[in-house]
Amino acid sequence: MHLKPATIHFVTTNKGKADALKQIASHFGIEVVAVESELVEPQADSIIEVAQNKAAQAVKLLGKPVVVEDTGFAIDALAGFPGAYIKYALATIGAEGLIRLVEPFPSTTCRFVSVMCYAEPDGRQHTFIDDSAIGTLAKAIDPTPAPNAWSELWRVFIPMGYSKTLSAMTESERNTLMKEWQAGSVYGQFARWMAGEMNTNVV
Repeated sequence: MHLKPATIHFVTTNKGKADALKQIASHFGIEVVAVESELVEPQADSIIEVAQNKAAQAVKLLGKPVVVEDTGFAIDALAGFPGAYIKYALATIGAEGLIRLVEPFPSTTCRFVSVMCYAEPDGRQHTFIDDSAIGTLAKAIDPTPAPNAWSELWRVFIPMGYSKTLSAMTESERNTLMKEWQAGSVYGQFARWMAGEMNTNVV
């Protein structure tokens, strides 16, 4: 019998995401080690498939339990576009291009879709999904810079219940919002699940 490990390797190039998982996981006695590695971006329509593919790459690369996270962005009026292709969309038409695409529509409702996938060397995976970070798309890019912003989308995403973009919010406002999102976030889901696994003896 052995006890599940309390140290997890988070393969990511995004320091903001790494810091977020470290903070949440620490409350459950889990140490998160951030590993910077560029994983191959699979061509897939599903964010779930992208995350699971990257997790398989990461666990093969490190040979130890790993977790990866992938975020998509869905705009309701565009039938969920750009979805899993958000990186490509931002690299080509940019956030301004997304705004132009939505201009003809009365609704600008949009949401972040986050998927976290934990993988073990024996091939087992556990996937966590959250699409509760809902808001609207701004009519113009906010010029306000935001420290530790995870994405250019912070400058165009207005969270539900607020009248300004993530980028324009004060640090206190963002912290409050992140705490509201934390319970259902993939970071929170994973940390709670992992804490349970740590207390389960496996033959």
